[in-house]
Amino acid sequence: ISESVGDLSQIGSSYATADRSRCKVVGEIASKIRDQWIPPKLCTLHRYGKMIATLENHQVSEERLAVIVGDALELKLLAVLSYKKATDQMIGSVIADLTMKQLIE
Repeated sequence: ISESVGDLSQIGSSYATADRSRCKVVGEIASKIRDQWIPPKLCTLHRYGKMIATLENHQVSEERLAVIVGDALELKLLAVLSYKKATDQMIGSVIADLTMKQLIE
């Protein structure tokens, strides 16, 4: 910044500032992609579940569900969701509810 004749006092250099900026920019890019995407008239729904380590603690695992739609030309990742099976619900209905929520959104 100094070599570019910039003012260092105008730049936030903390990790929190960089993280907030990254989240804002990634969110704007994601919403732009979401708004521009036109779903195909006929498509296939793909759901993939996998047990992986959580983002907060690599010693703890959680179920993740990838929801993908597409046709022969293009696939679109709608979401990668984490979920837990409640004691009163069947795992199939949890996955179906999460998938339908993403399709509607």
